[in-house]
Amino acid sequence: MSTKDETDALKVRIDDLEAVLGHMAVVTHHSARLLTLASLDLMDSGEKRTARIVSEQASELCGMAKHLLRGGAAR
Repeated sequence: MSTKDETDALKVRIDDLEAVLGHMAVVTHHSARLLTLASLDLMDSGEKRTARIVSEQASELCGMAKHLLRGGAAR
């Protein structure tokens, strides 16, 4: 395999990894939105402590989604 072929193969793998990161970011973002909705439901039913914990988890997931998106766009 020539150096050009190896380089092309690496570029394809990098593109594939960026696509996976993009999909992971979308799934993570949607999961965070669902957790946010769950925390609102918990607040409505008086479960304030649990709602706060779930809300914190949602914030962490949002941060992870942003990190994944930045990692994919850095190239």
